[in-house]
Amino acid sequence: MADGLCNYLRRQQRPDGSLFMSVGSGLAKSGTDEVDAEHAGWALQGVVRSQKHCPAAWKLELVRKARGFYHAQWQGCKNIATVCSHTPAYAQAYVLTNDSAFAQTVFAMNDWLVGLQYPDDFESARKHWGGGFQRFHDGKPEPVAPDISSALPAESLADACRVAKLAGDLPRLQRYERALIQNVHFLMSLQYTTAKTQHFVDPFRPSIMGAFHASHQDGNLRIDYTQHALCAMVQYLDAVIE
Repeated sequence: MADGLCNYLRRQQRPDGSLFMSVGSGLAKSGTDEVDAEHAGWALQGVVRSQKHCPAAWKLELVRKARGFYHAQWQGCKNIATVCSHTPAYAQAYVLTNDSAFAQTVFAMNDWLVGLQYPDDFESARKHWGGGFQRFHDGKPEPVAPDISSALPAESLADACRVAKLAGDLPRLQRYERALIQNVHFLMSLQYTTAKTQHFVDPFRPSIMGAFHASHQDGNLRIDYTQHALCAMVQYLDAVIE
């Protein structure tokens, strides 16, 4: 079934390397390059991961062609979503091939991403923003309060650490690891702990203990909030603490 899906994705690749589903004589597009690129990144992750279990030369070639297209597109319109969905695919492809082009894209995207992180010594009134990430819209950063969406950059940085370590790029490894650790500390500030659940009635506390909520102002829970935070931490352990 997984290989059948990969073959389906193979048929959706355009000659320029982009991934789009054909609808009659046209292509199904979301309306924005950023969203289309983000969705393509999830598809590329699936293809490159399947290479480990069912190797085929065309799978890596598909990812290689896509990298050329989406890297160029991202350079013309930088955004966080593309970085976070494409980095895992290119990181794994680099592990499998040692092709420096994959590493170069991972480095370009994550060097830029690190520049959007709030520093630990951010202004005193907003010190709790430290380690989180700014949003980026219409070609410029938005200095708003970071939230659980910062878990996605954490996942990207964990994969970037893996590539930097394998490539022997110590300065980048140290920079990515430092940013990742700061980010994890920020994410932990959004986790329900014993101290943070005292205002709930006793019978309710166990149902939320350990989960990650949306932001410092929003205590709502969603499964993916905890999913991305935990994935980032596990990937950190795999990529750096090994």
